[in-house]
Amino acid sequence: MQPPSRADFPFHRDPVSLIAETLVSVVTKAVITLDDGEQRLVAIKVGKARKGLVLEPHDIVKELRLLSSLSHPAIISVLGHKYDAPLSSQRFWMPFMPFTLSDLLSIPTFSPIPNPDALRSTRNEELAFEVVAKSIVYQILSGVAYLHSQERQIAHRDIKPRNILLDTSGSAVLIDFGCCPEEKMYFEVGSGPYRAPELLFGARKYDAMACDLWSLGATFAEFFTTLHRRATSDGLDDDNEERGDPTNAYLSDELPWAFSPSQWERYSLFDGSRGDIGLAWSIFRIRGSPTPETWPTFSDLPDANKVNFVDSPGVHLSTLLPHLGVPSPQGPPVHRPPAEQESTAVDLLQRFLVYAPASRFSAQGALRHPWLLGDGPLVLPRVALATVSAAESVAEMRDSRTAAEWFKVFFVSGSPRTEQGT
Repeated sequence: MQPPSRADFPFHRDPVSLIAETLVSVVTKAVITLDDGEQRLVAIKVGKARKGLVLEPHDIVKELRLLSSLSHPAIISVLGHKYDAPLSSQRFWMPFMPFTLSDLLSIPTFSPIPNPDALRSTRNEELAFEVVAKSIVYQILSGVAYLHSQERQIAHRDIKPRNILLDTSGSAVLIDFGCCPEEKMYFEVGSGPYRAPELLFGARKYDAMACDLWSLGATFAEFFTTLHRRATSDGLDDDNEERGDPTNAYLSDELPWAFSPSQWERYSLFDGSRGDIGLAWSIFRIRGSPTPETWPTFSDLPDANKVNFVDSPGVHLSTLLPHLGVPSPQGPPVHRPPAEQESTAVDLLQRFLVYAPASRFSAQGALRHPWLLGDGPLVLPRVALATVSAAESVAEMRDSRTAAEWFKVFFVSGSPRTEQGT
């Protein structure tokens, strides 16, 4: 697959640079001149348009068609497109955003708990963590609520930190809608530790929007999981390395350059490094083995009885989310959250991470959760304010700092290159 060249965009000011290349697409960055004469830094996504030349269920033609029909501040927009008939390839270009949520999560100062090995840690960073986390969560929830609305009923099917882009204005947007079309209900959708458990047991009929809700919970959990030094072997990540203690906020060697973002990453809540069976066991160990009460339809899944797992009672989620900074509750863990919502992040997460798809918190309902609208202002970028109610807008105005000022606490020094549109 060939990335765009200068001939495709004759008004390039700068050379095309590669952002990411996968089995299904190539994404590059370039400055182009739009039809109205404006010069714009864009991300250009290219993929094969002919069936049989691309790995299903990815479909760049349907992705382009879908994105062109959507309009929401938390969903990436399309600025233009071009079809290359001789190469049977489709390309479209979008606003370039410099960071992914994964980039932010790799910054060890992005935490309310100081790292004991840190060269620096300021109260400003500790305060900014919750403001920025709430802002991102709210924006992405509003985008998913827009997709899941009664009039659209669109499932993203691959929500994860690398598919959430950020910029220094404080904006957060969802990208990579290549798996959205639902003509066939593939269970081979989603990515690693963010996949809903029903997809791990051969489901051919499932609620794809409920899968998004599980993925939201698994994605948002990483704001609070353990930060650790990136494991490398000959320069490559070692996915088979045993995890350290996930109840510690930081796992690190006492090295002088501990705050280089590229050296850090967060553990995902669930372990997706050992295939579907390993992921299923990781989920069951944390959320408890399925029972007729917690997952009434589990035995109906095609592969539900092909593997026997050791019974597990599960654990309290907060024990695996040390950056919450709260003590673990007493008593045995409970799979279903209480009816009354609590003003805590773990209460919000637990409402997404329930087995029964129909019982998962809706994105629209989550927008009214007291953790988001309770103590402290909801600080959103100006472009996102149209998605909130008048009452919530008043809360935003109570804070003297803008979303951009809060975000720049972490991004002022830059961050690793984004992998937009992979």
